[in-house]
Amino acid sequence: MRPLKEWIKIPFKNSKSPEKILFRVDAGNEYGLSFGHLSRCLILSRVFKELYHSDSLFLMKALKDGIQYASSSGVKVKELSVKDEEYILNIVDDYQPDCLIVDLPYLDIDMSLYTELKSDKRKLFYIDDNRYINPQADVYLNSSILAQKKVKKTNPDKTFYFLGPKYFIFDDSLIENSNPIPQNECFNIVLSFGGSDPTDLMYKVVTNLINFKHPKIRFYIIFGPGYLNKNKIKHFVNGHNNFFIINNPVNIIPYFQSCDFVICAGGRTVYELLYLKKKFMPIASASHETIAISELLQNNVIQYGMKEWSTKEFLKIFESIIKKEYYHAYS
Repeated sequence: MRPLKEWIKIPFKNSKSPEKILFRVDAGNEYGLSFGHLSRCLILSRVFKELYHSDSLFLMKALKDGIQYASSSGVKVKELSVKDEEYILNIVDDYQPDCLIVDLPYLDIDMSLYTELKSDKRKLFYIDDNRYINPQADVYLNSSILAQKKVKKTNPDKTFYFLGPKYFIFDDSLIENSNPIPQNECFNIVLSFGGSDPTDLMYKVVTNLINFKHPKIRFYIIFGPGYLNKNKIKHFVNGHNNFFIINNPVNIIPYFQSCDFVICAGGRTVYELLYLKKKFMPIASASHETIAISELLQNNVIQYGMKEWSTKEFLKIFESIIKKEYYHAYS
């Protein structure tokens, strides 16, 4: 994977650097949404500020947990309560951005408004996960393993294409030397299912691991900012000394770095773990994650993965993980 600061400058090499960036992104506890889109836009905002001293404004759907998370991260946020084109046009007219970055997961999104807003002085940057269509953007990014197969390059002379996992947006400043998980004492497994976990994979996994007892294996449950069933999980694992709870850490990356294995959802975390060269098992929480996990398994990029939830299959794979990964680590 290529460092973000190395390739993100390419579209601006022969043009004016972005002074003002309008991000159109949503986040919250909704199926197929969660917090991954917002997370990468926050990374981009920080990197653009560092590289070009850019100012950023986030235009977001009125989902309380998403708005709150963005605001607490220190960015300016405008709330979009309805699909109001006139309101968006007024924001653009008032803020006068020279770069629009659109990062939305909706398959039925109408990009024509944003396409019309681009100009010689205003770039349109479209971040895609599962549409695989360039809406006449100046910069098109899709870091899925499927992107190079599925994206048809239109206007290749006018559009900068960044396709495949090597263009995954990762902030290297998140990598730390700290070890929040104790080293060399136990085989440590992190359970992390995104910012909101709308299909409640955490509950499904924990209820199947709760009776697993091994003196050298520990589980670290990491709650995201929008997860709604924290108290239920806390109550469920109470009294089980092989489970530890971490509530919405400021930086999750050191937990990934310092553990031995991760069980996660099939979205952004997959590519973070590939970037960090960690061993993990993703479980699909949406249809596009199913397709990506299937491709990763088929190409032997990952050894373990679930294309849909199945208690029987999960327990079978988990037994295999313990046999191969734990005993390899301690043999």
